[in-house]
Amino acid sequence: MQDLRVEKPVDVALGRSRNTIYTVDRVAQAADILLNRWLAIAGKKHVAVRKACLGVLEGLKETRDARKAFVEAAKEADTLRALGERDDIIKHMHRSLVGHGIDRPVAGYVLAAEEIDTPVIGRLLQRAHPNRRHYAVCARPMD
Repeated sequence: MQDLRVEKPVDVALGRSRNTIYTVDRVAQAADILLNRWLAIAGKKHVAVRKACLGVLEGLKETRDARKAFVEAAKEADTLRALGERDDIIKHMHRSLVGHGIDRPVAGYVLAAEEIDTPVIGRLLQRAHPNRRHYAVCARPMD
């Protein structure tokens, strides 16, 4: 049985509060996380990634197959934390702002949680709820 590294590590946030970040860079590590640390309900993609990891460890599959399946299972469980691999709020904000002619670096964005004491004053550019996450994109009145 071989413990092979994946080409590009995958970051997942686990734990009850999703505050424990794991950088998964080996197939055996992914299998361990799936079996022992995955709190989400095991969906179809979770079962598929477990089979893919086992296939790699037995030498029957490629590491890229296990990585791809792991990313899909993490998306399904909403634990994926890599900006380029999930339908990220920052990407939505950027697209919305650019679509309205406002181009600013990501460092100029502000994210606010559900509980903010100060009212948000600005122009509503977009409102949506992809993957059960509600958000609004606003621009300051001067934009």
